[in-house]
Amino acid sequence: MPLQLRAKQSVDSRTQVQRYIRLTELIPPILQMVDEGQIALTPAVELSFLTKDEQENLRITMESENATPSLSQAQRMKKLSRMGRLDTSFHASDVTSTPRKTEGVTKKEPSPVRSEQRIG
Repeated sequence: MPLQLRAKQSVDSRTQVQRYIRLTELIPPILQMVDEGQIALTPAVELSFLTKDEQENLRITMESENATPSLSQAQRMKKLSRMGRLDTSFHASDVTSTPRKTEGVTKKEPSPVRSEQRIG
């Protein structure tokens, strides 16, 4: 089915449909984080441009730091990845979004899952 036709039949815009399709480039654990509302759609789309190895390294950091990258951080990672200059040893400062302070460490509170956020 052509993308334009699918977008017309859906309540989502053509751009939104393209974003959902792009998410298929994410490794399953990160895609699950999007599905659970832990990562917003737009930063997730940016992260989908990272290599699988870069995504896996990022996943490990996100889990250990209980944090996810903001949109601007995800955009910076995408740019560096495309230039072949993304350091795959991510640090807490690379993945801090909607932070809260707990014992001096920046953490991310999980977002509540709403049915309209689910993919698929």
